[in-house]
Amino acid sequence: MINGCASYPCLNGGICIETVEGFTCNCTEQWMGAVCDIPYDVCEFHKPCFNNATCRTASNKHDYTCECLPGFNGRRCENDINECSGVTCDKDINECDTSPGICNKGICQNEEGGFQCYCRPGYTGERCDLDFDECLSVPCQNNATCLNMINNYECVCPPGYTGKDCSIDINECEPMPCMNGSTCVDGINEYTCICQAGLTGKICDINIDDCEPSPCMNEARCIDGLNSYTCDCTDTGYTGDHCDINIDDCIGYPCKNGAKCIDKVKDYYCLCYSGYT
Repeated sequence: MINGCASYPCLNGGICIETVEGFTCNCTEQWMGAVCDIPYDVCEFHKPCFNNATCRTASNKHDYTCECLPGFNGRRCENDINECSGVTCDKDINECDTSPGICNKGICQNEEGGFQCYCRPGYTGERCDLDFDECLSVPCQNNATCLNMINNYECVCPPGYTGKDCSIDINECEPMPCMNGSTCVDGINEYTCICQAGLTGKICDINIDDCEPSPCMNEARCIDGLNSYTCDCTDTGYTGDHCDINIDDCIGYPCKNGAKCIDKVKDYYCLCYSGYT
């Protein structure tokens, strides 16, 4: 599915919400239009006046006045004046009774010469016909996307965050991914393992081969340990940590009759005096 929000189509601070058909822009209070490119005008956006009345937008762009045609009255010119009723105009019309549902998602209260709508939570407007945008207060944190709902909102958290307002950093170290006593350092949607000496790998599960540089000499066998190694000098004729010291085979004076002993590797020979062999 193509991400309609990838090109950032919403202008002037509008929030882009991806949909099956493409995207929808959730505009701020000052803008309207498919991509939030038209300055908000209550008359243009909501067309609140009835019966072909002329809508006049106030300077704040949110309030308005309806100029009714002859024969209509009311805040929005919604009332058809019955010229045949109440010649003396001494009877108040109860708009709440004559126009059920006039307040849409609110409660109608009749008043002298008119009525007042008291909106239920989540709705606003003169007739309680506008869904109040709970996302205007920017409740979602850490660059989360806010989805406006009826008397509620929902935050779509970016990776690494959770909670109602995406304010909680998920602790990626909680399942203890690092092995062999290594230290886990939590990040945003990631973690880092600080390995013990002699270990490597993303989760410190790989023992570094300390024999890799071939530290043992004279064909001795290297035995890898944890951050250490041991040289097995067996049958090489050498000794020492790295099998680099030739064992003196002349120790113990193996040559007889005053002969001189000459040391070799894993061997020796005797320089005999005349008359000896």
